[in-house]
Amino acid sequence: MKRSTLILFCGVITAALFVEAQETASTGPQPVIIQRRALQVSTADRYQVALQLLPIRGVILTAPFDGVVQRVSTKAGARAEAQFELARIDSDRLKLVRERAIAALNLAEANLRQATIAKNEDAIAIAQAEVKLADAEIKLADYDDKQTSIRAPYGGTVLDVFVQPGQRVKNGDRIASFGDLSELRCRIPVERSNTTVGSSLMLSVEDQTVTARVDSIVALTTELQHLRELSISVALADVVIDNPSGSLGDGQSVFAPLLPKGPVTRVPLDVVLTSPEGERTIQILRDHIVRDIPVTLHGQDGKTDVFVSGPLTEHDELILSMSVKLADGTAVRPSSADRFSTPTTTTAESTKAGGTGQPTTKKKPSTGAAGF
Repeated sequence: MKRSTLILFCGVITAALFVEAQETASTGPQPVIIQRRALQVSTADRYQVALQLLPIRGVILTAPFDGVVQRVSTKAGARAEAQFELARIDSDRLKLVRERAIAALNLAEANLRQATIAKNEDAIAIAQAEVKLADAEIKLADYDDKQTSIRAPYGGTVLDVFVQPGQRVKNGDRIASFGDLSELRCRIPVERSNTTVGSSLMLSVEDQTVTARVDSIVALTTELQHLRELSISVALADVVIDNPSGSLGDGQSVFAPLLPKGPVTRVPLDVVLTSPEGERTIQILRDHIVRDIPVTLHGQDGKTDVFVSGPLTEHDELILSMSVKLADGTAVRPSSADRFSTPTTTTAESTKAGGTGQPTTKKKPSTGAAGF
């Protein structure tokens, strides 16, 4: 008895596997047929979307008028309670406006005294209106003076500071950004059929895995319509992440499960296998070698196909079925018909004069081997 050998021969559509466990005179290597097809893959770059964490509440604080930054009382990353002064702006114009309002009030009060002494009712009414107007101007000047102090609108964290003392600013210029980091939010693409408001899902935030809560689901935007190639039903979910310890920060990168990290292709559901380690895999032919490729499942396409991503190339062939299970790393090569024939030996006499009988060998006809 000879030692077992394993040889695989593949054709255009099917492949033949020869297993020689024991040779007999009547039987030879037996073929195993593999059905396969070329993979059509899309690169992962096509589906990449920049996702990042944002404060549950965030605001850009701006200069309410032209002026000069008198002082900055904070820095990026600092925490601040509500109404804490972050910066102050000095404005000469506001001082002049208030002085003018005080002068107008003094004038209006003098006119009122004179009208009262003269007992002129019409003049008294006009003077009283002038006093009210001047008093309102002073209150407005006082209100504007309070705006020279840029304060935190609520308890939170200074995300960034855009000015420094002595810098001249105009109305609307950015002073600082401020946010509440006790909760963070992000809008991510999801499989609509598997996502409901109030449900939880796992997200990768840089090197951490966190639990997020789905707050709302909205339609896919125009610029993200190409994500429909990953699934029939794609939507956007606004998710919220609790951050009581402050371990997460504004602007950290988020990786959504729907977005692939490797090339994407669509395969039948029944070719997706589960390895002993629990990984989802598919079998392919790559450079005439059977490979078990770990894949990540994405959205399902109908009832028969699913989108998967993994370390795939456009030259790979997906194995659809096999009559014998093949191990990862099995080498293959194109088959030929004569490999299915079993040689038999017959003896015949030579017809040449003086010739002696010599044995000749004839091959049985091909039994229908798969091949090119």
